[in-house]
Amino acid sequence: MRCAGRRGALNATMPINNVIVFDVRSIWVTELARALATEIPTTGLRPSIDNLGLLHRAARPLNSEGALNVFACRLQRGWWRSALFSERRKLVAFVRSRAAMNPTTCVIFTSPHYASVAGAFRACTTAYYVTDNFRACFPEEPAIAALEAKLAACVSHVFPNSERIRRFFVDEAKVEDDRLTVIPNGVRSENVPRVPLDAPSEPPAEMPPIPRPWALVMGNLAANTDWPLLEAVVGETWWLHWVFVGPTEMRCASDAHERIRRRLMETGGRVHFLGWQPPARLNGFARACDVAVLPYMKREPTYSGSSTRSYEHFAAGRPILASEGFAELLQRQPLVKVCRSAEEMIFVLQSLKQSSFRDGYETERWRLAKESTWNHRAARMLDVLNRDQGRQSPPRGPL
Repeated sequence: MRCAGRRGALNATMPINNVIVFDVRSIWVTELARALATEIPTTGLRPSIDNLGLLHRAARPLNSEGALNVFACRLQRGWWRSALFSERRKLVAFVRSRAAMNPTTCVIFTSPHYASVAGAFRACTTAYYVTDNFRACFPEEPAIAALEAKLAACVSHVFPNSERIRRFFVDEAKVEDDRLTVIPNGVRSENVPRVPLDAPSEPPAEMPPIPRPWALVMGNLAANTDWPLLEAVVGETWWLHWVFVGPTEMRCASDAHERIRRRLMETGGRVHFLGWQPPARLNGFARACDVAVLPYMKREPTYSGSSTRSYEHFAAGRPILASEGFAELLQRQPLVKVCRSAEEMIFVLQSLKQSSFRDGYETERWRLAKESTWNHRAARMLDVLNRDQGRQSPPRGPL
């Protein structure tokens, strides 16, 4: 059953005027919250989870990110298992310190663990923004599916970021279609060029001189990367330089993959690992490359999610090659060329070399990026939540 009083408390004459996000630890949630903050006042809570969380009562302000106000707090490890009264009170007090506890305030939950306190906010408009297949993220916690169903039953609306995640809420959590809206990941508005780029830009200043052509692999270079695929492709494209941008501290999917990553990092020559770069600068690498490569492993939770880095590449307009490791990208063909083997990827790269790394979809990728900014995502979410309160808002553009 849904939490009592959810719809009865909604006041159709008062639009949402304040948003609180529980929580903004992940970069994609932070990006959405930043975009929401350009529309209406938005606050993000960034908790740390530890064994002494019960001893810490108040949240403290952090540096704001754009118009987004960010606060830090400490929550007790395992608090959600018993919905500790002190932790519930801490979260309620935080919301009350920022906004009124009524339907004009929207509380957005981003983790199934908040199911244990969601009922405390039934006076507010509430939403669940689902950014991952959490059942795969927490395999050691079999109660995750039940928590997600409980949270979905309590909120005004559920916003999964992919169609595969939406299917869980339809088929297993039994959420009605009119309370489900897919909101994929996106790209910052300022990262979308004013006009489509018909050629690579100059590389960022922090990048060493690298001869063209060069391919870009960008992201968290760890367990979600198909290292055997990359090793095979890099080895057979002797005419192509490879640039890897992203952290390599996290473990790979297996020891064998760890060894391959280490071999590639030690290759030198035409293989360049540049390490972590600030998210705000990643668009410079995406615009400068000759071709982008998205070598995802086909594994959960990645396969069911929404590919953040792909939207940066859509904005840049450069050709994109991908493995079969992301269901969302399978639906983006022909803007993304999905390669089912290393041999096919090598063949496509050679073909792109012959066409000066133009595939004819540069403008279409740019158009998709223009319709996929975080600002579009945030406006769409607010439109849906206001509609649920009985108001019709004008559409803000396609997903």
